[in-house]
Amino acid sequence: MLLCYSKLDLVHTVAMAGVIYVLLPSSPDISFIAFLPIILLALGAALLSTTPRGVGPFELMMLGLLPQFPASEVLGSILAFRIVYYVIHALCSLFALTLHFRSGADEPPMAAIRPTESNQA
Repeated sequence: MLLCYSKLDLVHTVAMAGVIYVLLPSSPDISFIAFLPIILLALGAALLSTTPRGVGPFELMMLGLLPQFPASEVLGSILAFRIVYYVIHALCSLFALTLHFRSGADEPPMAAIRPTESNQA
């Protein structure tokens, strides 16, 4: 089971790197295979820094490891990635949560739980 989770995490990381790679303007040519270790190092820095969502160290590592790209393009692609990755997921979760509560509105309320004398301390 643990092996299955590690494979899913690897797929998730490669997909995340793919999203940033696609959003990054490709003025200097860089292959995805050369880009993947850069993402892994940036994610490692974000993880070790323990900042919320890795904001700060992730961007600094990406800027430092991609000097051939203009800083505005790198930061713009990271911003677009964060919008795609976090905001869209949060909105979908919010929609699913409100849909769940709306569907349960017609159900009768739960009966109050009254402990019997045998259950009392």
